[in-house]
Amino acid sequence: MKKKIFLAIYLLFGILLAVSSATNTPQGKPPEVNSEGLQIVPAVKTMVYSEPKTYIATAYCGCSKCCGKNDCITATGTRAKEGRTVAVDPRVIPYGTLLLVDGNYYIAEDCGGSINGNKVDIYFEKHQDALNFGVKNVQVQIVKEIYH
Repeated sequence: MKKKIFLAIYLLFGILLAVSSATNTPQGKPPEVNSEGLQIVPAVKTMVYSEPKTYIATAYCGCSKCCGKNDCITATGTRAKEGRTVAVDPRVIPYGTLLLVDGNYYIAEDCGGSINGNKVDIYFEKHQDALNFGVKNVQVQIVKEIYH
C-alpha cells in the first residue's frame, strides 16, 4: 500500500511539473523586428586606435591671456570643457576626432594660432592649472569607434 501511495504522489508530482513547465512563457518583451520581419540586434561598439605618435602638448584656459577672448566658445561652437576639449591643427587632426592623449580621452574641438602640426593644446578651467601643465611630449592616438 505504501508503494502505491508513493508511486501515486511521484506520478502526480511529475505531471504537475510537466504542466507547469509547458505553460511558462518567457519573461520580458519580444525582440524588436524591422519592416522585413528581421530581428533587430543592438550594435556592438569597437574602439580602434591608431599607432601612438609623439606630439608637443601645451595647455590653455578660457581667459583673454590664453585665448584673446573669454567666452570659452571653441572653433567648433561648443563650450570648452576641462577633460574633454583639446585644440588641434585641423589640417592634421579633423575637428570632432576622438583622441587618446597619455591615457586620457579628448575631443578635437578647438584650434589656436600657435597649434600647428603635431601639437595639441589641452583645455583647463583655471589659468593656473594651464600654466602648471607647462609643455610636455605626449603620446597621441586617434580613436575610431566602429559599430557592427
